[in-house]
Amino acid sequence: MVIAPLRVVFDGGKSASLFVVIKGDEQTISKDLPIRPRDVILGPDYSLLANIRRE
Repeated sequence: MVIAPLRVVFDGGKSASLFVVIKGDEQTISKDLPIRPRDVILGPDYSLLANIRRE
């Protein structure tokens, strides 16, 4: 189990940071947000050492 940082970027230069618990090699994560994000960054600022596959 790993606790990983996640940055959610919105239009207008606003962003939010939160942490997600990663429990295995493959996992789908969902989170209700007030508006649609422009970008989602797992391990911002190179803070997570992992091989991440995007689909």
